[in-house]
Amino acid sequence: MLEFDIQDKLILVSCDSHEMGYLSRYLNRFRLVFIVEGNGTAILGEESYRYEKDSFFLIPPRHDLDCISPTKTRMLVIIFGLFRSSNNKSDEPVTSFLNLYQHIQQIFLAKNIIQGMRISDDTDRDSVARLVPLLRNELLHPQGYSKEIAINVVFILVNILTRNIDNASGGPVSEYDPETNRALNYIKDLIQQNSRFTLRDIAKGLNMSDYNLNKLIIKGTGRTLKSLIARYQVELFAES
Repeated sequence: MLEFDIQDKLILVSCDSHEMGYLSRYLNRFRLVFIVEGNGTAILGEESYRYEKDSFFLIPPRHDLDCISPTKTRMLVIIFGLFRSSNNKSDEPVTSFLNLYQHIQQIFLAKNIIQGMRISDDTDRDSVARLVPLLRNELLHPQGYSKEIAINVVFILVNILTRNIDNASGGPVSEYDPETNRALNYIKDLIQQNSRFTLRDIAKGLNMSDYNLNKLIIKGTGRTLKSLIARYQVELFAES
């Protein structure tokens, strides 16, 4: 594990998933995790998310990210300085630490975050794929201007994420496979009918076991069945 502290305002860490426990001293900070290598399932709070190379996660204070994978998962973690609340909404590009804090506040508190997402825009995705290894290289081989280079790269990454999260907010999370869509549509119908049902009722209606239903939903959407039901209920309430 490599760690690079920039005036306690930014801390860069290159590590494997099993080393994340060593970062518990930063549990009260916001963290941005880029998956550099590997794929599997990540647990954040009570939610499960699929991840692959180039996926990223936004971890709020007092939360941990656990990765479950049969292979090594390597990641770059950006840890932001102690969070400073601000009532000023900044729509300007990130150019200073104060501006950076304001953008992080917007991303974590005001955006429809799709955890484990990959950058949707091809050009931006290519840019991130080049910038993250650049940061890791500065950790591996620090030299003159390494801190300045790292700061500027983080600013660019946050700007790219802000733009892509803005574009993704409010839109569909993803297109699911037919079997997953069949299960989701069945669940939505039950909720719209205001039916009282259990998870076992859903599985029985779909001619599946409880285990296979949960496995299908987590694999197909990256979310737990309970969280999806809660989300659909909130959406239905908002529309009524």
